[in-house]
Amino acid sequence: INGTSGAMTKSNGWDITNNTFQNAYYYGIYNYYYGYFRKINNNTITSRSSSSSYYGMYLSYYNAVEEILNNRINITATSTAYGISDYYYNNTSYGYTQPKLIANNEIIIKSTGSSYVYGIYACTTKVNIYNNSIYCYSNYSYGVYRATYSSSTYSINIVNNNILVNRY
Repeated sequence: INGTSGAMTKSNGWDITNNTFQNAYYYGIYNYYYGYFRKINNNTITSRSSSSSYYGMYLSYYNAVEEILNNRINITATSTAYGISDYYYNNTSYGYTQPKLIANNEIIIKSTGSSYVYGIYACTTKVNIYNNSIYCYSNYSYGVYRATYSSSTYSINIVNNNILVNRY
């Protein structure tokens, strides 16, 4: 799924639920610049068997997402891979003030290359990351990679995640 700049508003936000995404070349779910999603729940995302770089979910620049729950993401890559990439001032648009909830997701990433893999890449604002099961297999792996902006009003909470990082 590819949402683009200005495609959604709070009054017509999307729910992406109960889908299977298979064999996409580079992204399972992609939104770049201004999107509003109420739910991204109960989806299965599987990469091609030989993807180079891959993003299970790529949400970037001023997106608002209420919840990302109960998704299964399975990625096999030869280069950098992200289960969920939540990047740059998300949940500050459309008047949405609550933190995004990323919970109860299963993320499995295997990379045969010498690149980084990230189960959840949270370089964002206002997010709660709870009860996810994350398995990363690569030379350089992060179960949850957290980065914040300088404002103290933004928070990233990471609680009760099962993370297994296996480096070869």
